[in-house]
Amino acid sequence: MFKYNDKRCLVNVSNSILKNFGINPFHEGLPSLDALFKQKHYQKITVLLFDGMGSSIQDYHLNNHDFLVKHHFDEITSVFPPTTVAATTAFLSGRYPIETGWIGWSQYFPSIDKRVDMFSNADSTTKQPIKGPHLGKTYYPYESIIDLINNSKKAEALSIYPYGIENGKAVDLNDFFNILQEEMQKDRSHFIYGYWADPDTTIHLNGTTSYKVRSLLKKINRKIIKLSKECKDNLILVLADHSLIDIENCYIDEHLDFYSCLEDNYSIESRCASFRIKPGKDNEFLYLFDKYYSDNFLLLSKDLALSTNLFGKGEPHPLIKDSLGDYIAIAKNSKSFAYPLKLFDYPIIFKATHAGGTSEESLIYLSVINQ
Repeated sequence: MFKYNDKRCLVNVSNSILKNFGINPFHEGLPSLDALFKQKHYQKITVLLFDGMGSSIQDYHLNNHDFLVKHHFDEITSVFPPTTVAATTAFLSGRYPIETGWIGWSQYFPSIDKRVDMFSNADSTTKQPIKGPHLGKTYYPYESIIDLINNSKKAEALSIYPYGIENGKAVDLNDFFNILQEEMQKDRSHFIYGYWADPDTTIHLNGTTSYKVRSLLKKINRKIIKLSKECKDNLILVLADHSLIDIENCYIDEHLDFYSCLEDNYSIESRCASFRIKPGKDNEFLYLFDKYYSDNFLLLSKDLALSTNLFGKGEPHPLIKDSLGDYIAIAKNSKSFAYPLKLFDYPIIFKATHAGGTSEESLIYLSVINQ
């Protein structure tokens, strides 16, 4: 399987940014970015992260004459798994998923014996909100690089999100870029993080090669050209959290003998699926997994996953071991697990997704503008 590069990944990018603002990093910086910052101390840095706009997506939909392609500065990897919860948190914290505890979309909380969607704080099966405090933020808190920069008093740091995410106010892509421009043109030393949830959403629903995806990337490309001209005193870094791959679903209950070995449906992600096994069913589970799924998924025990630093380097979060299931299945090709269809009245069937063990899902271009 393809593994993140611990010298050239999202974590390295954010640690380079910390060093530029004179803050002690958690890990090594990205060598190419460190070299750039060594030449000049940038007072204004803006990072634009477009969810899912990884290397394979840009390679398919953009041409050599497109602005973003002309400004490709380096190619890095995501973290593992290459998915939004793990990757954006890794970038924003400067630390690996194993350190923050933010591993994937759905995580198991032993204290309530439920799988919970980490961003929305909803039950992963019913999608009903979990009552009480946000579990992810309560059990897995972290200090972001935005907090660290603000606390250092060396620059003003802020984030810009779509409406409905965090305190986001941008109602559409045009609004997102207008808000960015207004903040970037202010006379101050700053770090701005702008996150947009597309093209990930569009790719999930339409597939990696859809014309809708191409149209969206071309629009993003045009918007960045304008923004770079209007904000020439900002160093602009453009990247993604991961890429995506077209998939074929394996519904988790398609083999009832296999399904009967499981305590519950999988957690983490469909292409990095964590299974909890019923007592006394380990041998049966291993036999049936090999029979049905070994051609398409790599199976690791929890202990092996942790000992091989699957989820990154650093001190493991104290709650992670109990949160992870007994085994983790990582997609080797286009196959992807899916929850039983009977759980949903109107299931959303993804045509493409991410979080697996292919290079296609993990590689990310870093574009640098206004050097």
